[in-house]
Amino acid sequence: EAYVDGNINVVDARDVALAHVAAAQKGRSGERTIIGGTNVRVEELFSRVARRFEMPMPTRRLEPDEALAFAIAEEARASAEKPPGRPKLSREMVELIVHGQFVDCGKAARDLGITTRPLDDTISAAHMWYRANGYLKR
Repeated sequence: EAYVDGNINVVDARDVALAHVAAAQKGRSGERTIIGGTNVRVEELFSRVARRFEMPMPTRRLEPDEALAFAIAEEARASAEKPPGRPKLSREMVELIVHGQFVDCGKAARDLGITTRPLDDTISAAHMWYRANGYLKR
């Protein structure tokens, strides 16, 4: 398996839901607030997942141009399916990862009292959800 490395922010969906409630209760009309969890590189995220679930780490790091070419081919393959399928990787995902998206969630913490759970807890919860819904075998 291969991956493209870059900066991402991973936040638990449960924390996003709680943040929406807090924003409705404590937020100010017209204000915008970034809700995020842990800033992490994709390689580090995959390494944590591999260690946690005793799985092999993807072995091949794609350069951005390789990842973009793969995404274009995947989008073409998926759109040719009847009915249209989903690509394994999209151009938008490559762009998001390559150009990075570390975020500062300090305003949410200050104004709304938001805290987010640790990344490893989110990884475990996501794994359980994917397994319970038939997306993973183990």
